[in-house]
Amino acid sequence: MSHLAQVVTRLPHFIFWKDRNSVYWGCNQLFAEIAGLSSPEEIIGKTDHDLPWAGEVADSYRKDDRRVIESGKPEYEIIEPLRRADGSLAWLVTNKIPLTDAAGNVIGILGTFEDITQHKDQADELQRFRTKLKQVISELEETNARLLKADLTKSQFLANMSHEIRTPMNGVIGMTSLLMDTPLTDEQHDYVEIIRTSGESLLTIINEILDFSKIEAGKLVLEQQEFDVNTCVSEALDLVSAAASAKGIELLYYIDPSVPPVVVSDITRLRQILVNLLSNAVKFTERGEILVSVTARLRENDRYRFEFEVKDTGIGIPADRVGVLFEAFSQVDASTTRKYGGTGLGLAISYQLSNLLGGDIRVESEPGRGSTFRLSIVAPASGEPAGNDMACLTGKRVLIVDDNATNRRILVELTRSRGMHPVAVTSGVEALAQINAGSGFDVALLDFHMPEMSGLALAQTLAHHAWASTLPLVMLSSIGERQADTDDLIPHWLTKPVKPDQLFRVLSSIFGETPRAGAKTVARLESDAPGRLSALRILLAEDNVINQKVATRMLERLDCRVDVVANGLEVLNALEQLRYDVILMDMMMPEMDGLEATRQIRSRPHAHQPYIIALTANAMEDDRKKCLAAGMDAYLSKPIRADQLEAALVHFSEIRLDQFAGSAVDASPT
Repeated sequence: MSHLAQVVTRLPHFIFWKDRNSVYWGCNQLFAEIAGLSSPEEIIGKTDHDLPWAGEVADSYRKDDRRVIESGKPEYEIIEPLRRADGSLAWLVTNKIPLTDAAGNVIGILGTFEDITQHKDQADELQRFRTKLKQVISELEETNARLLKADLTKSQFLANMSHEIRTPMNGVIGMTSLLMDTPLTDEQHDYVEIIRTSGESLLTIINEILDFSKIEAGKLVLEQQEFDVNTCVSEALDLVSAAASAKGIELLYYIDPSVPPVVVSDITRLRQILVNLLSNAVKFTERGEILVSVTARLRENDRYRFEFEVKDTGIGIPADRVGVLFEAFSQVDASTTRKYGGTGLGLAISYQLSNLLGGDIRVESEPGRGSTFRLSIVAPASGEPAGNDMACLTGKRVLIVDDNATNRRILVELTRSRGMHPVAVTSGVEALAQINAGSGFDVALLDFHMPEMSGLALAQTLAHHAWASTLPLVMLSSIGERQADTDDLIPHWLTKPVKPDQLFRVLSSIFGETPRAGAKTVARLESDAPGRLSALRILLAEDNVINQKVATRMLERLDCRVDVVANGLEVLNALEQLRYDVILMDMMMPEMDGLEATRQIRSRPHAHQPYIIALTANAMEDDRKKCLAAGMDAYLSKPIRADQLEAALVHFSEIRLDQFAGSAVDASPT
């Protein structure tokens, strides 16, 4: 036994042994050290109650001992505390096995333990971390639930407010538009125009707030479709040309020949940004010009970086205000006496939209010297850059007469890109000097507004000039400046900003070549739209009396036959009586809404299926998706514009014509 005791004493483990009454028979050196004893022998004859470090847990130790002695079975990994000699608390994992005599009787226990204080502290810390993490997750889930509820509440509020505001706005703008087409005195016309402009301004504010809310909520969905870059820029310029013309501002634009003509992106959002930048330029420019230029650079994977530059000669922006331009609700002039209005959302929305389109917006400005906004987007191109397909223009000499240097440069580059030989002068006097010097020209482009000698005066002079009386003339003028009784003198007028395709069409017609035919033009659609639309039988589903009148008057002016019902049930009843080509379906109606009515119509596979256009004040993206998911074919948000309604009906008539071309369709009433 003495030899065994020596071995046990020197083992690198905490070891002890006791008799049946938990009286220590001995321990090894490590145990003695942790217990604060000078040698293992000091523990012999003692119990845990005699050891100061085990005082408060001695009963627990004895209880564990009794369980092993009485059962005769070992117990492992018993977690027990230990108060060290220095007073610090340690944690032990103890194993206790029974000691037996030769007859198998339990005479005591042998115990070993390991100090797991460090592991216990780590486990406790981990448990505390888990508890805290669980609490944080619970709080985050509660916060997220509150935010989702708040976001849903905000979205529902915005949707409801949009609907409630757009419904009367449809009456205001729609009736105003109809009223302007009636006989009015000049004073009455001014009053109605003010009402119309005010209504449009209010609608712009509503749309900006809705767009901003959609972007903030991450619910703005971009479309991906092919569109013509030139058309997009032209349409944006058309929307601000009247305001620019009223202030005498030159609108100019130039698209680099290397720019791919067709892009795959969201034309609506790109046009929205351009209109925003142009509207700001017009607002903050009192005189001079606004130039839009477009360039493109090929990047990897056949994607281009398109850069749209809007440069004005306006008041400019102070350096300390440039940094807040793209912040929501900010203004360059934030004083209560500011001259220029606006919500301060336009540029913030434009900046975020540019990010969604893969680019950004930058600005350079100097007070008193104008501003340059650079919008970039990243998008793939579809098709190759337009080539020179107008051979009749090659080699023609063109005289460009314009006092605006930027416009001269643009016209020179445009005509040169088609193989023409341009000569640019700044006034009518210089133009006459060129002609008198013997310079021969095939065509002349004249600016209407020039100092000293206007374009019209120059044309009249040339008409009596011996060498230039037969020179073809093209007049470039602002909106509404075409003079009566000038067709013989100047048969060709183009409205500024001059669109390249229009310019080249006119030049081609002058030199006897008809431009290459492509898709149906807007002019053709407009010319034969009334005859086509008059054959349509239309059902209007609208419960608001004012909106019934607005839509009915618009349709009557398009020579359409229209019947009116007030809810979805009446729609279904009407379809039992007559066969309708088109249904203009309001979304929210009593008894049965437009969505349910559409679903029921589409569930009749063997019945005639009309073309269904949503006509609704619900203007959120989710509303459009709901309408299309229910089976509607198109979507128009209120306030309804006559041109949009006409375009939707013309589109349907095009579809129906294609169907007729493919097969005979029975158009008789049911």
